[in-house]
Amino acid sequence: MPFGSFVGGTGGAVPVPNTLVLDPPVAATITLAALASGAARQSSYVTNSLNRQAAKVTVEITTAAVAPVGGTIVEVWLLRSKSQLLAGLIGDDNTGPADAAYPVPPTRPFNATMIGAITVGANASTVFRGTFDSGPAGPLGDFWGIAISNRMDQPIAAGTVTYETY
Repeated sequence: MPFGSFVGGTGGAVPVPNTLVLDPPVAATITLAALASGAARQSSYVTNSLNRQAAKVTVEITTAAVAPVGGTIVEVWLLRSKSQLLAGLIGDDNTGPADAAYPVPPTRPFNATMIGAITVGANASTVFRGTFDSGPAGPLGDFWGIAISNRMDQPIAAGTVTYETY
């Protein structure tokens, strides 16, 4: 589903043709500060109690004091699970329910779906941001989260992930 326009939701938003009404933004629980080059991290899973089908996910990262090679990327992956992640049950790629290191294989995750990537410039201590639609990846499911994979040649100094479901 293409984005069209977004209208932030607070319960009083009025739909406009070709406009997507979003739930209020929520900060995902994920630790991106000092995420090493070649490493990945998953957010805590979100309980989709309202049965939303997709999310607009905004990722903001700050490059380290040493500039990365321009054109390198930070990947954004959608994780899903049908279970409540209790009693040993697992989500995509053996992920658990909480903010943790993500077991990314040398090339790509096995079951997660990439929803986007942020291409960075050769700039030290600079904020780069990307907003991605999970809709083309299919329904969020009962429980979902985000994984961030640092494919830059430098660590991520800081970062945040927010989402707005629809």
